Amino acid sequence: MLRLRIIMLKMLSFSSLLLILLNYTSISCGSWTLYVAGTSERLYSVCFPLDDQSGYAVGLRGTILSTTNGGGCWRIVPSGMTKRFWSVHFPTDVQTGYIVGDSGVILKTTDAGTSWLSQPSGVNYPLLSVCFPVNAQIGYAVGGSGTILKTTNGGVNWINQNPGSSRLFSSVHFPIDDQIGYVASASSDSILKGNCKTSGTCGRLVSRWELLAFHES
Repeated sequence: MLRLRIIMLKMLSFSSLLLILLNYTSISCGSWTLYVAGTSERLYSVCFPLDDQSGYAVGLRGTILSTTNGGGCWRIVPSGMTKRFWSVHFPTDVQTGYIVGDSGVILKTTDAGTSWLSQPSGVNYPLLSVCFPVNAQIGYAVGGSGTILKTTNGGVNWINQNPGSSRLFSSVHFPIDDQIGYVASASSDSILKGNCKTSGTCGRLVSRWELLAFHES
């Protein structure tokens, strides 16, 4: 548990950059511009589903922000929760999206982020990343204690894939379709590759990867 907390604290330090990018008045920084987000809470994830105008950001203490003008103005969306939100993802449009966070929290919206409804994940570990590769029905969420969750019905049911690992999974990505995906571990130098073509069971450890340009202090 102590090791898990240390790893998550390191991840929080990197997330401060997102807070800076969204929390200050517009200032040109080369090709980057800083905007006022209207919150002092840390932000951990941002998603612009279709274009550079409509987007969402999530973070500490149940913070959800939305913009419809490319970040010029951010609106705080009440979530009714105080949990830390780690990741936000809109699969195909601005209508349907998902948020994952601490204590197994999963939220879903079907009205462009106006309201968010909780979905039962069946776990109490932090969920750090969510991905719906091709549509709003088949998706994956990953997090603490080797958790890899899968849904095939838009989050009505989430099934734990049980990869046989206790690692802290920090990111999940399916590059082309919902068949082959990858999960990165924040607690060890390993990446999981999932093959979901036949059995639907993802999370087989295929190799260990060397961490490049990373040094423990």
